Amino acid sequence: MPDKKGGACAPPFLFCVSTWKGYNLKMRYLKYAFAFLFVVFFGCALIKSAKEVVAVKSLNVTVDRVEIVKVNFDGIDTRFYLQAKNPNSVDARIISFDFDALFNGNKVAKGKLSETVVVPSHSTKTITVPVFVPFSAISVSLKSSIIQKNVEAGITGYVTINTPLGKLRFKVMDKTRRIL
Repeated sequence: MPDKKGGACAPPFLFCVSTWKGYNLKMRYLKYAFAFLFVVFFGCALIKSAKEVVAVKSLNVTVDRVEIVKVNFDGIDTRFYLQAKNPNSVDARIISFDFDALFNGNKVAKGKLSETVVVPSHSTKTITVPVFVPFSAISVSLKSSIIQKNVEAGITGYVTINTPLGKLRFKVMDKTRRIL
């Protein structure tokens, strides 16, 4: 559709080039609007796919060994050596680890990691946690197992890690290590 002076017009949703002096300004704003819509529609998809690529798997925490530090009248001071395996492509910073210590499947004490530990990507790190086991928590059957040196130690609890995607909490369970 020609304008009044016989020049060519832009598409109907835009004004005629020769008659509207703000055409360049309108085109600039239109470019910004299209760029914004592009970012909104395609940027969200890119962010979602990036999160899927960096999906964080649970740390694998197992009991490596348990060392008896000392025995007194109240109970047994032990030291749990835990292996934390990080299968992820990002470092995992353990910021909280609360667990129950198990002897022969019986909960006998609570353990807590008191410091922040960094487990590098695709590696395993040994974590040492002191645990006090009071005699009042040890059953008669467990006492006989200790005397016979047939004790299995394990843990069950939750580990919280800090990653580039935020804080994540995972359940941890390991009941398979023979200590005596």
